[in-house]
Amino acid sequence: MSSKSLFDPCRKCNTPISRTASSCPNCGAKQRRLSALKWFAIALSVFVIIAIVNQDETDKTSQTPRPPSSTDANSQSSPEHRFPDRQAEFIIEIEEFADAFSGAKNELQESALRKQRADSIAQLLGERSVIDWVGEINKLETTSDGKAILYLRISPQILIATWNNALSDIMDETLIPKEHQAYRTLFNLQQGDWVKFSGSFVPSAEDFIRETSLTIRGSMKSPEFLFRFNSIQTISGRK
Repeated sequence: MSSKSLFDPCRKCNTPISRTASSCPNCGAKQRRLSALKWFAIALSVFVIIAIVNQDETDKTSQTPRPPSSTDANSQSSPEHRFPDRQAEFIIEIEEFADAFSGAKNELQESALRKQRADSIAQLLGERSVIDWVGEINKLETTSDGKAILYLRISPQILIATWNNALSDIMDETLIPKEHQAYRTLFNLQQGDWVKFSGSFVPSAEDFIRETSLTIRGSMKSPEFLFRFNSIQTISGRK
């Protein structure tokens, strides 16, 4: 006797046939129930595929690296672009006096702040010479006789530079001649490149190191310090 769980009567001739058969072996009639089973199997397959795809997307999301934080970026930056300790201290001193100058109530206080800044720079720099400081080329030009004019930015507020003309430079000799090693290095560089430099600041009785701004506000808020470059080295890449 046929099992009801495995066989159904044919819808046309009532002959018991397997529930998985697509047609009746007796009369050849197609079986609707089997068509429904086929659609159920397709639907089940689609459901399984969707579940697998969703699981893959979840796994990818969980494995996606988090965006780097500012701390991570700092730790991964090139060590060549990190400021030496004394340069960092110099920048902090200059910028703190710039902030203090903004709060001065009158010219007496402004003048006092300039004197205090000069004393602070003297204590920090001593002999005015520096070794392996780091700066970004802000301006690179030449005078009429071909000497290099160089402006380096070491912070958003501070420039270290040569004179920009031969007449002003007669006594200070900051312009870089063609035969100088620094000139040969600069020959292949451009604005935005970073360099490592050594040399000395030009002396000044008023600021301890010579500053070229025409006003006290310019001197305190965005100073341009005169510098004699002894050597310049290229730093790979840009900061």
